[in-house]
Amino acid sequence: MRCIGILLILCSGIRIGELCALKNNDFDLIKKEVTIHKTLQRIQDINSQRTKVIIDTTKTQQSTRIIPISESLIPYLNIESNENYFLTQTTKYIEPRSLRYFFKRILERLEIPYVTIHSLRHYFASQCIELGFDYNCLSEILGHASVSTTMNLYVHTKK
Repeated sequence: MRCIGILLILCSGIRIGELCALKNNDFDLIKKEVTIHKTLQRIQDINSQRTKVIIDTTKTQQSTRIIPISESLIPYLNIESNENYFLTQTTKYIEPRSLRYFFKRILERLEIPYVTIHSLRHYFASQCIELGFDYNCLSEILGHASVSTTMNLYVHTKK
């Protein structure tokens, strides 16, 4: 499912922390959409020198959203309607850094030059603009508060 997760980032532009927090019941395969309402991250514990994993609400109010799932992804999303984490299909999650490491190993195995997993989000946004996507709609899908954020940070069109 980790490969399908990477494909989901590429086809929807979701953040890695949002992907890691996704559970099966966040998907509605009939409506072909996924609800993004949580994010998973490892943070420094202020009471100790250690870090801890937290699963919390999304970064901003705009980041909580329902986004469409590409028709081409539906056949790969063999998930049951339950509380399991999407990436593991169990009650245990995968941390973003583990998924980043997995992505790096795939690139190495395929002899593809290194890019960050976050660059897939940039690629998604740029491709949407090149295909004539509405800027406001794209901004909503990416969970941005303003269209200018989308255009200034995530859109890298060819000239």
